[in-house]
Amino acid sequence: MRHFYRSYRSFKTFPCGWKRYAFAGYTAPRDEPAAQQQANFHESRHRHGHRGGSFGARRPLRYLSYRLDLDERQQRALAAILERLKIDREQARLDEQKTVSEVATMVTGDTISVDGFQQALAPRVNSARNLQTAIAKAMQELTDLLDADQREELAHLLRSGAFRI
Repeated sequence: MRHFYRSYRSFKTFPCGWKRYAFAGYTAPRDEPAAQQQANFHESRHRHGHRGGSFGARRPLRYLSYRLDLDERQQRALAAILERLKIDREQARLDEQKTVSEVATMVTGDTISVDGFQQALAPRVNSARNLQTAIAKAMQELTDLLDADQREELAHLLRSGAFRI
């Protein structure tokens, strides 16, 4: 363990704070300036098949844009759909946390009843129903947005598990 710590500490730190081991696939000469090392690192990533998106967005949007070959209009519409789904999922997560707290409070109480538990868990059921409706609407909007070839590719991604709703 001690040997590993020494070797870890012996890596050179660049002015940007990155360690040499962060530059996978590129080893810079010792006399090369840090800015040039970073430029060459990013160039080597591009050369070795790492694809960058044409825009800075989160993974599902980049992945679907690449796999379905979406144009700008479709990308903007897909971003709006994914943002709405994200908000609905966060709300469902908050409802779940709230119901867990209420159930925990009921467990510590004096009287425990099935009706009380059902009442405490009702928001979770409602949020699951709302999330199901939101996903159905999003899938309808997404399929209306795509052409026939893109729909076939989306169906393939869904069946293979490469993309999950």
